[in-house]
Amino acid sequence: MVIVFVIVFIFVFSKGIEVLTSPNPSSYSIPYDGPSKSVFEKWLPFSKDK
Repeated sequence: MVIVFVIVFIFVFSKGIEVLTSPNPSSYSIPYDGPSKSVFEKWLPFSKDK
């Protein structure tokens, strides 16, 4: 039983290393330039006097 556990553990660990070192083919190709509005512009409608 211990041998089976060790084999499974080594397989899972090696698969994890493979995932970390391989390039991600499903990553986004669209660059992200940040939010369209700044924090000040988002809070401006709430800060107006009524």
